Amino acid sequence: MSTGKLRIETSSLLKMAMITSCVVCAVPHMAHAATGSSPVASTGTGGYRGANAWDVYGGDSAAATSSWGINIIREDIPDFDVVPMGTNTIQADGSYLHGLQSVVNNNSAAGDTTILCPFTWSGSQILGVTPSQTSYWNAYNDQLTAMAKQFAGQSNVWLEVWNEPYAWNTPTADGQWLSDMETMVNSIRDGTGFTGNIVIPGGQEAGSVAPVVADGSALVQYDPQHNLVFDLHAYNSWFSTGTSGMESSIASVQNTGVKMIFGEYGWSTSAGGYNVSPFLQAATAENVGAIAWNWNDADSDTLHNSDGTLNDSAQNYNWASQVLDYTLGTGRAALPSTWTDTDIGAPSISGAGSYSKGTFTVFGSGSDIWNASDQFNFASRPLTGNGTISAQVTSQQNTNAWAKAGVMFRDSAAADAQFVAVELTPGNGVQMQARTAAGTDAIEIGSATVSGTIWVRLVKTGSTFTGYYSTAPVPGGALDWIEIGSVPTLNFTDSSFLAGLAVSSHNTGSISTASFADVTVTPEPATIALLSVGMLGVWQLRRRNRRIHCL
Repeated sequence: MSTGKLRIETSSLLKMAMITSCVVCAVPHMAHAATGSSPVASTGTGGYRGANAWDVYGGDSAAATSSWGINIIREDIPDFDVVPMGTNTIQADGSYLHGLQSVVNNNSAAGDTTILCPFTWSGSQILGVTPSQTSYWNAYNDQLTAMAKQFAGQSNVWLEVWNEPYAWNTPTADGQWLSDMETMVNSIRDGTGFTGNIVIPGGQEAGSVAPVVADGSALVQYDPQHNLVFDLHAYNSWFSTGTSGMESSIASVQNTGVKMIFGEYGWSTSAGGYNVSPFLQAATAENVGAIAWNWNDADSDTLHNSDGTLNDSAQNYNWASQVLDYTLGTGRAALPSTWTDTDIGAPSISGAGSYSKGTFTVFGSGSDIWNASDQFNFASRPLTGNGTISAQVTSQQNTNAWAKAGVMFRDSAAADAQFVAVELTPGNGVQMQARTAAGTDAIEIGSATVSGTIWVRLVKTGSTFTGYYSTAPVPGGALDWIEIGSVPTLNFTDSSFLAGLAVSSHNTGSISTASFADVTVTPEPATIALLSVGMLGVWQLRRRNRRIHCL
């Protein structure tokens, strides 16, 4: 089916003659589950929950972390000056260092995003120093360039420029942080072909938000891809402020419009031990991802004992169990009151849905949304009659080339129910699919090759369902919707059905995490009821959440 570009207008004009008795055209209104004033990229990273690992030394954390619901691993790179970029293994400082591409391949096979972060140079820690004042500054930037070239085109890899720069007890000199970060961003972008996320640490060994608040947005504008995520580490002073203080610090960063994530947090600090529960509550409430220290290194903040049991004790406030509960979803922010979360088709790993600060995060396992029966996670709300659902897919975990994340209308929660969906996949673009009769094989209605940020939309008018996608707003902020296909004759069993966000990992052993922003569910068009309200001679039409006044 050929696709034609179509601008979806947000209002219709009524041509009416003046009358002496005023009539109001009142249309029933279904509130948006979450609305954005304009279609912009989300700053939330709350869908990312993970652990730090030392797999360059030969481990394979991804296989084990899948049972924890972990979907991002921050890999700590020893001897960044000599570590292999590809799949080779070398011996350095008496240890075997495995190539970064091998580490990434293991993580990607489990559907995990990898953050690659240098930790030492020539065997020495790089933390607590001013990067541009080191003797190896130029050589270090050359290595950043080599790493960026290796991972060009690999969107599941994020590159962190430095681990914990600048002294913990000394604010960064004016302009120093911005200048150093600009140089390293340029080393990763200039001529390398790397277009993925670059991770930027905060000040004072990544514990301070001050330079991010002051100069983070300027750094984003400096980056030609505008794909920066700012990394804060939660130790010491972070815990001493309590939940409200941590939420306030997080909000100070988010209010600048940049993305942030906690690249490290742990219970044991130089100021003593802390219960991480208030921190995890703050991160959840503010929709910020967090990565625990650490998965497989033998120190007090490891998540496992040597025998494989959880590293829990009264001293560490049952640290490992708290992290496990967090990564599996306990305490996630609840969905809006009209929404529910359901596993369709009984996948072997239970999914979940949450909502925080304008972003839905859906965690879905399952074999697929396809054939005669589906397995996936569905965050949905009821809808009656005609209507529309649209959303921006801000992130999707690549557990399979056919993993799916998108919007769906569904007849019921039965595994073999009729449905129509527009879904993004990691390897097969955007797809419109449908099951037009219960228990029959699903069919493809249309598809398109897409990249980058994507919005998806479904419109139901009678028995006709039409799917759209958009890749960018047009001047003025509206979305330029492109029709992907249409199902002209599909009738659900009754007037009430489910409208929501569907996620399937296409991998029964993993959970795929997807985040959605700018989610709207509205009845469209709706029946107009005429009510006499006086002699004002004003017609009002409420349609698609806008009012048109026709005098």
